[in-house]
Amino acid sequence: MANFLTAPIQNVSKTAKPKITQTYALDFNEHRMTARKIDGIEAINQYIRKALMTPRYKCLIYSSSYGSGIKQLMTNSPSKKYVEASIEHIVEDAIIHNPQILSISNFEYETEDDNMIISFNVMTIYGDLQVKEVYTGV
Repeated sequence: MANFLTAPIQNVSKTAKPKITQTYALDFNEHRMTARKIDGIEAINQYIRKALMTPRYKCLIYSSSYGSGIKQLMTNSPSKKYVEASIEHIVEDAIIHNPQILSISNFEYETEDDNMIISFNVMTIYGDLQVKEVYTGV
């Protein structure tokens, strides 16, 4: 019979607060990092925006699970119907890897001319967040 190591079970308090991690704020208009530090829901919102705008497999500094295929989907898709059928999965796959993100829900999209407006709710360890992004080239 095999001997298994046993470890004591730890009880996690339901009132335990999540570990707060800070990061530097990004200025998406100027494409640069700022000196201002952010954390909590603001940092998660920034993570989502950055993950969605970073092309997957193109930036060697990131792991293969970071980034999204949104731009590739928009430029290489045979039709708007294909984009509409694929976009929710691509968005979820881009951001669900963050352990601070618990779930994604209420995914909606609409197209206007060459634009696609995507909105969804994100439940995080810090609270809920509404995300809305606009992509061109659909």
